[in-house]
Amino acid sequence: MRKKYIGVSIFLILLFLLSACGKPEEGMNELSLKDLEKKLDNGDTFLLYTIDADKSDIEKSNIIEEMDKYVKESNQKAYYVIVQEGEKEEVVQIMESYKHPDLKRDGEGLLNLFTIVYKQGITDIGVEIDFENMLSSEGDQYNKEDLYDEIGEVIDYVEFHNIAVE
Repeated sequence: MRKKYIGVSIFLILLFLLSACGKPEEGMNELSLKDLEKKLDNGDTFLLYTIDADKSDIEKSNIIEEMDKYVKESNQKAYYVIVQEGEKEEVVQIMESYKHPDLKRDGEGLLNLFTIVYKQGITDIGVEIDFENMLSSEGDQYNKEDLYDEIGEVIDYVEFHNIAVE
């Protein structure tokens, strides 16, 4: 009887661990370009921030951490892609290929945008988050209120329209 109990317990623990693997958590989740293309190919609906800035500036600004806090407080999931040096053309091509049919921006116009990706493609229902204009007087931190206002607009839109993001 005891062996059976131990076996069932181990099975349940493994099942729990396996079911949690690979699922994005609330907050900001980093995506590689390959994973971004998979989500776009699948027709997923999700929040996306594509960051075209120097990686050291991103780290210094703590923007991802601040966005993560706000997105978690809103009980949402979002994804971000950092455009690495030499990848800009590829990212612009991906954005252009997967943009919503009604979208008037070109692929480059979708960079630095926190937006909604519907099953039909990348939309411009979002806000442009401009590093240069949002830096505080210290020069290395974002003005949190401005940042929260910006991403709050997109999250409010998602919640008001009952859009189920994945």
